[in-house]
Formats: sequence, structure tokens, C-alpha cells
Amino acid sequence: MNRFSSFCFRFFSFFSAIERKFFSEIRFLVYQPQATVISVGNLSLGGTGKTPVLMEILDTGEIACNSVVLTRGYRSPWERGFYLLHGSSPHPSKITDESLLINRRLPNIPILLGKNRAHSAVLAERWFHPRYIFLDDGFQYRRLRKDVELITVDVSVPIEPTFSDFRSILREPIERINDASAILLTRGEIARPELRSEWARMLKQVSPKVPIIELSTISECWINPEGVQIPIAPPPKFVFAFAAIGNPASFQRNLQKIGCAVVGTKWFRDHGSYSLKDLQEIYKRSQASKAIPVCTEKDRVKISPKVAKEIGLFSLKIRLVPANGNTLIAELGKIGINIL
Repeated sequence: MNRFSSFCFRFFSFFSAIERKFFSEIRFLVYQPQATVISVGNLSLGGTGKTPVLMEILDTGEIACNSVVLTRGYRSPWERGFYLLHGSSPHPSKITDESLLINRRLPNIPILLGKNRAHSAVLAERWFHPRYIFLDDGFQYRRLRKDVELITVDVSVPIEPTFSDFRSILREPIERINDASAILLTRGEIARPELRSEWARMLKQVSPKVPIIELSTISECWINPEGVQIPIAPPPKFVFAFAAIGNPASFQRNLQKIGCAVVGTKWFRDHGSYSLKDLQEIYKRSQASKAIPVCTEKDRVKISPKVAKEIGLFSLKIRLVPANGNTLIAELGKIGINIL
């Protein structure tokens, strides 16, 4: 880690510590909802599986009927304003991909976009009277009382430079993980065994009292060019993969795991959108390779159904579930986090 990165990390850590202390002492600035607040977040930059974890919890009968989601709306026009995403009617394309994905899977759950999530919580309780408020990417958010703090950690990512030299891409000091209610280890099924062991030793050393739940990625089905879900097997033999996600390498490994030969890739900036020119280029490159263009379900929400059909686009739908085959709600209950 260079000197500039080291200075930036120390400066941000110092500021973050002051901010935490400030809000812990000045309690009237922290909104106290009547609902149970469940935060799903992480310490690092990049994708660690927060959205699939959030959807796995939300897609439970009683929870789905009594919940709202608060999200910052990162890089969207509503980040510094407010937008209510609710129902299956068309919504603006510049809404964040995570929000659109949750809305597509669970259209009856209200999603409130806006940086001021304390204000969003006030509106959510006034309008919907939820039993649960889910805070997307909320580990660093201070102005809302949180009852459950879930942290996702991608164990397919090498620890080096992740923790020793990882500070250039950490949001806060690693010791902050001790404030979590539970650590959810993601993508263990595609991680090297020795890497998983290294992560286990590291977390035991840094946060020995925080419960850990191991999750695995399940490739549930394909979404074909017409938008219809079809069985995962048999998979397309040759694919051209593209995505605008935090960890595209994990997507590529999932494709290979289910039997796809990835003959080409095109990765875009996380949360990036696709122009028609981008998609035409992807189509040409996939045609030249005699392959089928494929993307994640999260990427597909940013592509019009008409264009998806024209380029013959397939999308992979996944879930994150406990590695032991149990439900995530049940596993949380085992460690004393009783959401229901």
C-alpha cells in the first residue's frame, strides 16, 4: 500500500471513529423506529453478496408481507433526494440495479431510495407501518438505530492484500467487524480450500466472539431471451459473459461451475449502465465466438426486454443459502438472531 493510500485510510478511519463516537453520545440524532431494523452490509469495497442475502431473508412469507427496504440509491438521481419504488409498474431506468432487482423479484415490498435513510424510515413507518425495516448496505450508517447487523465477507477473495494491505479498499478498520451480530461468509463454494481456512483463522483472531454462517451460491435457473425462467441444465455450452458488478470473477467462476465454457468476457464499472452501442458490441463479439451472451440477473434489469430478445441474452439467477442446506432464517435463529 503506497503512502497516499495509507494516509487516506488513516484519515478516513479517524473521521469514521469520531463520527461513531458523536452519534453514540448524541442519541437524539439517531432515529429510533418502532420496527425491527436489520442491516445488511460489509466493510470492503466491491461486491460481497449483500443483495442476494437481503433477498433471501425478504423472500420469507411473514417477512415479505411486513417489510420495507431503505437504500441509499448510490449514484442515482435520487441519492440526495427521495424515490419510492413499489409495485410492478415501470420505473425510471436510472434507479440503482440492486433496487430494481429486489423490486422485480419482490414487487410488493416498498423500497425507499435516498441518502437520508433516517428520514426514509420516518416516511416508511408513517405510510406502511412495517414490522421490519431492512437497511441495505447499512453498516456505516449511524443515524438509525439498528437491531441486527449482518456483515457479508467474500472468502473467494485472497486475504492478501485484503486485510494486511487491504486497507486501501476497506471502508473502516477491520476491528469494526466486532460490532456485527453475525458474519456471513459468501462464495465459499468457489474459494480454494486453503483460502477458506485462512479466512477462518483470520476472523477467529480478529472477531472470536462474532458468530459465523457459511453461505453457498446456488445457480437456480436461467432467464432466457424472452424473459422466461428455464432449468439450469443443460447450460449453454459456449458463453460470452459480461457484467457491471463488484466481483465479476465470481460470476465467471459460477458459469464455469455449472458447465459453461466462457470464451470471452467484458466487464464494466460496478453499477454501470449499458448503452445500445455496448450491447451491440457484446452481441458482435459473442457471434464471432459462436457463443451466447450471458449476464447476471442484476445486470439484466438495466437492459430492455426488446434488446435482450434481439441479442439472444441469457441471464443467470442465483441464491445465497447456508452451506448446510438449512434456511438462512433458521441459521440466524440458531445463533440467537430471531427475526420471526
